Amino acid sequence: MKQTLTTIKTNIKTILSFADSEFLELLIAILHTFLLPLAVITEIGFKWHIVFAAFFGGLFQFYSVGMRNLKCRYYSTIIATIVAFLTTEEYIITGKMFEAPSRWGWAFISLAAIINQIRVTKQWKHKN
Repeated sequence: MKQTLTTIKTNIKTILSFADSEFLELLIAILHTFLLPLAVITEIGFKWHIVFAAFFGGLFQFYSVGMRNLKCRYYSTIIATIVAFLTTEEYIITGKMFEAPSRWGWAFISLAAIINQIRVTKQWKHKN
């Protein structure tokens, strides 16, 4: 049992550290481009800095992954991480985060954005 848990832990660490992050980048791009602006506008109000950063950052992330350009992916993951943290922060500041459990999804997106940032940074450093 202990060996199995150690194997699982090692494999998850490897996946989170080195596995290709393009699928997760695309998922975050979809969420930031389409869902996040609608959610923020309807639940919090028009927060232009979040809405525009999310929409255009999401489009840039689509472009970066679609072009398979590691430099662009590096910068798009930075933008995605900033947008994710701004969103989570806004939900916490307005008190909306604690009104519905589903809103914690934005905190998980922040975690996913950090994981993507780490992965892409490692890839970029490895190739440069």
